[in-house]
Amino acid sequence: MVDYNYTPPRIFSNLGKLPNTWISLAVMILAGASEGIGLALFVPIVEIMSGNADQATQGAAWLTAGLEFVGLPRSVPILLVCVAVLVIGGFALTYLQAYLLNRGKYQYVKSMRHRLFKALFQSDWHHLSTRTHGDIVNNLLVESTRYGQSLAFEVKALALIALIIVYLAIGAALSIEMLLVVFVLGGLVAAAVTPLMRRAIGLGQETHTSNRDFSFFLVEALRSSKLIKVTASEELVENHFQSINEDLRRIFFRSETNSERIHFSVQALPVLALTIVIGVAHLYLDVETSVILVFLVIIARLAPRLTQLQQTCNQYILRAPTIPAIRAMIAAAEDALENQALALKKFDALETEILFEGVCYRFPETTVDVLTDISIRIAKHEMVALIGSSGAGKSTLVDMLASLRQPTGGAILIDGTPLTELDARSWRRRIGYVTQEITLFNDTLRNNLCFVHPEATDDELWESLRMAELDDVIRDMPDGLETMLGENGVRLSGGQRQRLALARALVGKPEIILLDEATSALDSEVERAIQKTIDQIAGQLTVIIVSHRLSTVRNANRIYVIEQGRVVEDGSYDELVASNGRFAELHKIQAT
Repeated sequence: MVDYNYTPPRIFSNLGKLPNTWISLAVMILAGASEGIGLALFVPIVEIMSGNADQATQGAAWLTAGLEFVGLPRSVPILLVCVAVLVIGGFALTYLQAYLLNRGKYQYVKSMRHRLFKALFQSDWHHLSTRTHGDIVNNLLVESTRYGQSLAFEVKALALIALIIVYLAIGAALSIEMLLVVFVLGGLVAAAVTPLMRRAIGLGQETHTSNRDFSFFLVEALRSSKLIKVTASEELVENHFQSINEDLRRIFFRSETNSERIHFSVQALPVLALTIVIGVAHLYLDVETSVILVFLVIIARLAPRLTQLQQTCNQYILRAPTIPAIRAMIAAAEDALENQALALKKFDALETEILFEGVCYRFPETTVDVLTDISIRIAKHEMVALIGSSGAGKSTLVDMLASLRQPTGGAILIDGTPLTELDARSWRRRIGYVTQEITLFNDTLRNNLCFVHPEATDDELWESLRMAELDDVIRDMPDGLETMLGENGVRLSGGQRQRLALARALVGKPEIILLDEATSALDSEVERAIQKTIDQIAGQLTVIIVSHRLSTVRNANRIYVIEQGRVVEDGSYDELVASNGRFAELHKIQAT
């Protein structure tokens, strides 16, 4: 249900945020004055042509006095030239105002998208990992554009109000009595349109919600496309899509229908009002025919501006719900800004060891520790493995080691320095990271390899491929390093994708390699090949392996067994098998 009592941000509350706002407003006022004065010059033209030049109205007298002041004679040809110059000049200024407004709008949309994107990726991992992808995509792609449009509509509305005031001032100079009649009738038109405008407020909120839900569904459906195909669930997903698509159609139809009703009302009612104005002016106000005609021309030019103002306000109302939504997302991300202070110590190289001292961790907004009193030592160039059942806390340990999460108790020491005192970016730049879920980009193999280190040379890329035992495969490809991989590397097999991820992790000569379930989804042959690579780099780099497959950690210097957030035992592979503890149980299970 939509709350039709929802109040959008007050119009003009964001005025001035768009670049060129005040220049745009000034140009619009000049455009209105130029066009209005040009049209008003028809009064003396009609009076001269009708032979009533000596009985000029007050307004016409002011206009002709202005001409005489600048040294122009009062003649029909001169007046007609002035009309053409002023009116066309007004049109040109209107075009310039639209150009400035559009340029400012898209500059603002670009900067808003960048601010949102930057805030998200500079926020801490907990915040970023809990944001829904559909909401992010919707705000970056759709709502940021609507945000810019809403600000542009604010500027346009104020410009139209200024323009209307200019027209009204010229109308008042021609006949204040007729203008008062217009005001009364205009109030009646506004009262008739108000209920439709109130309806537009609710429809604007509903449009924002429907756009968001549609984006959510698309992201989830595309992410799950393989599962959908394998399980023959296409029809179920299609039915769900049809339902959401129908909701979107209904909302947009209702919004545009409501807009058309308002448009019809502000077109039809002024026509009725104008007929009343003419009748009153002729029958009761005794206004000169030339003044009535030119006044009607002014009102005829004013009426579309009133329609534009109504439509502009309506469009602002439809888009206004996106303003608090995007502001809230940016504010939340900026509040969760990761600590990357320049004063923190830069990390260059691991000298001796990484030490977990009584580390505890509790997820935000929870009351139970998922890790308790973890003490682990990882010496430089050692291979250390973390073993345990699902949910034991292994990946959380890796997240803390990568400085994505901070301990809620204890400390992680890097050569004796708390990890929280190191610059997180310089620390992470020295880490090679490989996970079970490989991320490859729809780009060339070269760009995928040097994604983290774009400065890497071809020799360095080929060396990393050689270490991952993938160089022969790549050399056999027609385009070599320039091979396009397709979305998420569809041109490569699962094992090749995993080797490429490992090769990417080795580019840049990292200090530490983190392998988080990197071989758990591979067959035994591919696992052995990757294990061979891991064994080759052991002793040259510090290797930390998270795995539930014991075969992967056979050659680790030390293995830590973690269960329910605690280290229950540690030792070498053979020591743990002989100890008849939890590791021995897992060994028996996997051996059968």
